[in-house]
Amino acid sequence: MLSGGQKRRLSVATALVSGASTLVLDEPTFGQDEARAAELVGMLRELVAGGTTVLIATHDLQLAAEEADRVLVLDDARLVADGATHDVIASGVLERVGLGLPPVAAAFRGIAGPHGAITRMREVPGREVWR
Repeated sequence: MLSGGQKRRLSVATALVSGASTLVLDEPTFGQDEARAAELVGMLRELVAGGTTVLIATHDLQLAAEEADRVLVLDDARLVADGATHDVIASGVLERVGLGLPPVAAAFRGIAGPHGAITRMREVPGREVWR
């Protein structure tokens, strides 16, 4: 009787109850509205701050850009990139394998100077004005 989004939240909650030191999540924000996704990401941040390792498999490139310290890129079951998130995004590998860029990185690409390297919303100058 649960919706797809509710089932996904329940599976994450079930994993959390176990108190595992490592969580592996597959597309945890898929099917979540913006508020529920933000809630989940906030909870995952708290877990990481408390020492839990969180591994996320996702096609949500902006989620990866915003939250991941490290990114691994797979193409046809082959590991084609492994490194710091910013370095992997800047390398062009995402485009070479057909994933494209995270939306924020795509919006700022080609801008001269340091702003051309922006990949995360928190890096956007003046973003506080939008809130």
